[in-house]
Amino acid sequence: MTSLPPELVIAVLVNLDFRTILHCRQVCATWKDLVDRDTRMQYTVELGTAGMEDGPPSNLTPSARLALLRERQSAWRRLAWRSELTFPMGFGPWELYGGVLAQMQDVNLVLQQLPSAIRGIKAKKWEIPDVGMDMRDFSMDPAQDLLIVVEHTMVGYVFCPSPSASVCCLYLKSLLTGAPHPAAVGSAVLRHQTFLRPHMYIIRIAGDHLGTLLLSRAPGDPSELLIWNWRTGHCRLVRVNLHFSDSSFAFLTPRYLLLCPFGNEESDSPDNAQYDDSRRSPRILVLDMELAPHEPVQLKNLEYMCDFLYPKLGPTCRVVGMTIRSAPAPHWQPHPSLQVPFSVGQEERLFVVSLYVAEKGQRQLRSLVSLIPSSTFFTSLSLIPSETIRHTFTWADWGPKGSRFYVTPSEVTIVWICYVCGMSFVFLSRDGSQQIVTLLDFNQRDIRRAGLEKEPLSQHAELVTQATTFADRDIFEDVVQTSLPYRETRMASFDEEREGWIDAAMIDEDSLILVSSVSHLF
Repeated sequence: MTSLPPELVIAVLVNLDFRTILHCRQVCATWKDLVDRDTRMQYTVELGTAGMEDGPPSNLTPSARLALLRERQSAWRRLAWRSELTFPMGFGPWELYGGVLAQMQDVNLVLQQLPSAIRGIKAKKWEIPDVGMDMRDFSMDPAQDLLIVVEHTMVGYVFCPSPSASVCCLYLKSLLTGAPHPAAVGSAVLRHQTFLRPHMYIIRIAGDHLGTLLLSRAPGDPSELLIWNWRTGHCRLVRVNLHFSDSSFAFLTPRYLLLCPFGNEESDSPDNAQYDDSRRSPRILVLDMELAPHEPVQLKNLEYMCDFLYPKLGPTCRVVGMTIRSAPAPHWQPHPSLQVPFSVGQEERLFVVSLYVAEKGQRQLRSLVSLIPSSTFFTSLSLIPSETIRHTFTWADWGPKGSRFYVTPSEVTIVWICYVCGMSFVFLSRDGSQQIVTLLDFNQRDIRRAGLEKEPLSQHAELVTQATTFADRDIFEDVVQTSLPYRETRMASFDEEREGWIDAAMIDEDSLILVSSVSHLF
């Protein structure tokens, strides 16, 4: 091909993925020049390096999209916002996902499309009046125009055959109108009979899959995890009994589910306070939905695909809570009507695992955050022989190089949970009256390029490539090291007297959201 006319070489190269383009760029000086001078190929390379994907066709040229993409990347690296908006927040249930902020106000659901000057998204506000049921919780997926409303009906409901049972109902609605979702079958309601009295629901949506974890604080009550195909109404995983009231889950792919249990799986009590081995060895389970059971099963009897072990905790330390979070969902894309030039890529996402540990005799909890890119899981899964179940990856197999431990300040909250988007994690800390927002970016391609090109960093940013050593023997039995590189950017321009008390920092694809006594949105 090196003897072909340049126009023919370009015609071939522009249709390749960014990795192949970069390989072709190394063939010879002529091809390097062709790649570097062609805007279309530069845009493809920049998308791949930024962890983004191209949007639908529009009147924007590749040159215009490239300029917008570089502007967006520069703004996030410097935490420099272009506009500031304020939204009042009440005390009702709320959700932030896919650029939409939603909150219950009385009996109405009020929704805000957050704007983006760079990606050309206009602000929009609409309301779904009186959702029509006693709503316990809700979730949404703007890309599918999907609103999930949870209602838990106690004894006396017509669908309860047992006087001691209750029914959890998931209503599938249009996010724009509140009407039953047209893609859902039948009455657009999913029903599950349970003997629990849930105090909390964790809801996750990944394409056609809808996961619901019913959490109960009642002594002796297990939690229940159900995975539905919300379009067909088929339940893929029924009632995995979890004796862990603070368990959590996330979709790695629509097929693979990550589950974070903790505690003593052999005990019938969720309040087991003994410092046994099971509470001292936190882990992440991977469940294969194609092998999911169709009957209730205890977690200890579940044929999971594999588990990822954390380092063993010290003899006087135990896990009292464990959560996992990632956004957006696998294979998620913005709604076509937004006509965005680009969006967060589907190939790589960051999972944030929060470990809440307690030392024997101490009331104060300590919080550790484990940050894991999806590639770490995928690399390990590719090593498992076919038809293998209950395969174990030790901490040495995956953790030291494939993750990063980060000790978060006490201000990190599990209430304002939208702290991760794509490959970025944001949290709030304080230094006297200064309130500091810190963004950790784990996009490995961008970090490698910044290191190779000696990219100048902003005043409050640094590339962290050295290993972190965690030698606190009160928490871990042995010294723990992690070395996954990241970019850290800090913004310390929020004074408590001037800005008000900021409770939390959250992140979306285009926005940094600060929750405070005087609410801010950037």
